[in-house]
Amino acid sequence: LAGLALSLVVLIWGMIPLMTRGWSPMATAFAAILLVSSATIFCLVRRSCYRSAALLGSLSGAGCGFLLGALMVWAWQLSGLAGEGAALLASTLPGIDMQGILLASILVSAIGAVLDVAVSVTASMAELVSYAPDIPLRRLWTAGISVGSEVLGSMINTLILAYLGSALPMAILISSAGANLLGILNDPYIGQQIVQSLAGTVGLLCTIPTTAFFFVAQEGWNRR
Repeated sequence: LAGLALSLVVLIWGMIPLMTRGWSPMATAFAAILLVSSATIFCLVRRSCYRSAALLGSLSGAGCGFLLGALMVWAWQLSGLAGEGAALLASTLPGIDMQGILLASILVSAIGAVLDVAVSVTASMAELVSYAPDIPLRRLWTAGISVGSEVLGSMINTLILAYLGSALPMAILISSAGANLLGILNDPYIGQQIVQSLAGTVGLLCTIPTTAFFFVAQEGWNRR
């Protein structure tokens, strides 16, 4: 609850007002997810020596997801103006960077699921070290990847179904107009949801090995 409260403070009373004042959406989003990640990991990861592994793993995963999202936004030529809310915002604040806000939304939406995976992998590996302090680092790495892989399956479904659910009314409206699957995929609003879901999925995929790597590196350093 404390982590949730801190996240809401950072996002609602920090990131959003700064974007409204004209600050760079991407820079503001990067700073926001750094604060949110730090606060969440501080509240959830009990063993302080492993907090850095969870933080670095989550930031690495979110960064990979963001890079894919930015590439897809460029390739798909998404402007960030899809949807009534985006169009209203652009007309209300003409100078605001709508494409930057779209990229910022990809980053912010990915960090929640990425944090779940990073904390789960870190907690599982930490429990193994507590149970068997002399566990080989290679075995520890394998365990982290195995735990992460099982968590990944349910988290990917969660992401995709969440984005599909939010875009369902628009998808039904487009389909009712006679559009085929290609027409639905080419709709800018649906495209944004697909980009966000794929970016989040890649973020999850990258979070598992990076978190396991940083944990093993930290544990190897602690054993010196």
